[in-house]
Amino acid sequence: MSDDIWVRWIPIATGAIGAITGVSGCVMGYISLHKANKIKKLDLRLELRKAIVEARISISLLSSCMENAKLSRQRMSSTSGGLHSGAMVAWMDEFDSNRSAAEELEKLIPDQNVDFNNCSPYDLESQLISIHEVQLKIANGLEIYKKCLEADDDERKQIMARVRNLR
Repeated sequence: MSDDIWVRWIPIATGAIGAITGVSGCVMGYISLHKANKIKKLDLRLELRKAIVEARISISLLSSCMENAKLSRQRMSSTSGGLHSGAMVAWMDEFDSNRSAAEELEKLIPDQNVDFNNCSPYDLESQLISIHEVQLKIANGLEIYKKCLEADDDERKQIMARVRNLR
């Protein structure tokens, strides 16, 4: 008879242990999910802050590169006698529109001191994507004006070679 009582309590004990294990597993899973979301938000915030700093640096590089290209192009046009030519006027019009576009891009970059702690991961991700889009446009502008500077440098070298040949 005593064996019979013991056999009845084994399923109850294992069921209770299983229920406790299941509930504790559920609680641990919830805690882990909460921590993972916090870490994900932290990673996204760090990545966003990094992207903002890089975009700020890139936009300042673009601005200085554009001004250098403008001065270089004006000097080269002056050297060749085409400072007030139609090509130079067209280049300056394009430069002015590009400068306006760069100023608009700069306005799209959030301030570095913005608090992103209350943003959801979805919001952080969408802001990160928009910053990357701005960075790509800035990189495109940098490439254009670096090529302008290279073309002016090549033209300077050609002028210097012609001057040496005249001597």
